[in-house]
Amino acid sequence: MTLKTALPASTQTAMDKVSTAKAAWLEARSKQEAAAAQCDIIRQRRAETEANATAQNDEWRRLFRENGGVMTPEMKKLRTEVALDRESLEEFDALLALHAQENELLPWETSERALAYISAHSDMVNLRAMQLWQMFMDAHGQQLIQTLSLLKITDR
Repeated sequence: MTLKTALPASTQTAMDKVSTAKAAWLEARSKQEAAAAQCDIIRQRRAETEANATAQNDEWRRLFRENGGVMTPEMKKLRTEVALDRESLEEFDALLALHAQENELLPWETSERALAYISAHSDMVNLRAMQLWQMFMDAHGQQLIQTLSLLKITDR
């Protein structure tokens, strides 16, 4: 016989509710963390692309000055890569906006799951406390009431 099966059915049900609420909260928290990590990765890739575009643009300008404005095949290739990186930055911005929109409510969902978990846990603790109190009163209530009555009569 396990501890859980030794408890009253109402306590077992409350424990199941706590377990279910905890699992839902952990799942919501994990989903929120995964979404935040994905956004961080996208931001990092965007920053790398922006740094690459800036470096290539600086290189193109340097070559432009050195060549007196003559467009070399290397410069044409750099200009194409810079343009592609600039377009990619726009796509990164759109992707970040989409992720922000899709994940906007995740913190609230996580907090609602946490509140449900806390409430279920509190309900279980209160239920068990009342059960223990009732067990105590069943076993010792008569003596306790008699003792308290005697103390009241004797002013002690």
